[in-house]
Amino acid sequence: MSAGTDPIDPGSGSWISWDVISGVPGPIKKLASSPVAFILGVVLNQLIGGVETITTAILDALLFVFVGDSATTTDGALALADIPLYVAEVLIGAVQPVATGIRTVARTFIDAITSVALAFGPLSPVVLAVAVGVVLVVSYYLMMALIRVALDVVPGLGGLI
Repeated sequence: MSAGTDPIDPGSGSWISWDVISGVPGPIKKLASSPVAFILGVVLNQLIGGVETITTAILDALLFVFVGDSATTTDGALALADIPLYVAEVLIGAVQPVATGIRTVARTFIDAITSVALAFGPLSPVVLAVAVGVVLVVSYYLMMALIRVALDVVPGLGGLI
């Protein structure tokens, strides 16, 4: 039958007019009007959905490897991004008693020098300036020694000195 010779709808190019038949579901109309497009649509829809599912699973796995359960915390499963934070927490926990001891010794030393400097009357600002300078120099050399020890403990970092 050629176009325009449809007995039901002479002006259309299809072999049936959907205006005449009522109650036909949309997918049936699509299948009848273009079977190839309908089948390709169904197949491609499933293929694209499968590719999307696989891609999402891969991205979720990569995100889990790099971030873990949750970002910015070490609660739950650890990941690559959590390693520096975890190492910092361990080091701070290990060094905190030593730092507290150093701070206590420095505080005692500063209090002793301050009380001696106050006995000098008008010269006390000069004595305090000298005392602060001494404390800064001693702190600098102490920190350099601690940094050298820390770098020597980690294999390969001793060359950074």
